[in-house]
Amino acid sequence: MYFISSGSVDIVSEDLKTIYATLSEGDFVGEMSLILEQPRNASVISCDYVDLFVLSKNDFDDVLKQYPEFEKHVKEIAHRRLARAQER
Repeated sequence: MYFISSGSVDIVSEDLKTIYATLSEGDFVGEMSLILEQPRNASVISCDYVDLFVLSKNDFDDVLKQYPEFEKHVKEIAHRRLARAQER
């Protein structure tokens, strides 16, 4: 999972022709693979210089155990993003 510290990224289709979303400082990407244990369903391209923080699966699971409100928030976002992906 990646947290965007600065800069922005586009979430794009496999063929790189469709931009689904633009994420920036404070947003995160990659949570769906960790929560739903599914392969990624889009690609990420930086729009400019980007600083990212990386959270491994093991550390992610530890964080969710310690912060149930964060777990709820991340899961809600993951399920919304999955629903949008399935609509495509």
